[in-house]
Amino acid sequence: MEAHYRDLCDVEFTVERGRLWILQTRVGKRTAEAAFPIARELDEAGTITSDEALARVDGTELTRLMFPSFATRTSDVPLAHGVPASPGAAVGAVVFDSDAAVRRASGGQHTVLVRRETTPRTCPA
Repeated sequence: MEAHYRDLCDVEFTVERGRLWILQTRVGKRTAEAAFPIARELDEAGTITSDEALARVDGTELTRLMFPSFATRTSDVPLAHGVPASPGAAVGAVVFDSDAAVRRASGGQHTVLVRRETTPRTCPA
């Protein structure tokens, strides 16, 4: 596909009853960080010329690379600790008071503390 389209491709496919079915293909989307190495690799492989590689990256992508970004390496040291509250799914008895939630939870009952807004002041330590 890359040789035919002369670019990075996303290919959607499925295997059904032992047969490969290609559902669709399209030129792959890429971040600014990926655009430059992909253009270089396609040039080095002879898929495109150096002029085409340069034409495929623009000043906007180059500008994006110049802005500060978060480090991509991970660390075992947590950056912060949050309040144990969640806007997601939960299971338990609904309680509207943090003291009641603590009492019930210490007795082994699953509880869901319901508040309009959870703040450190309304949550037990």
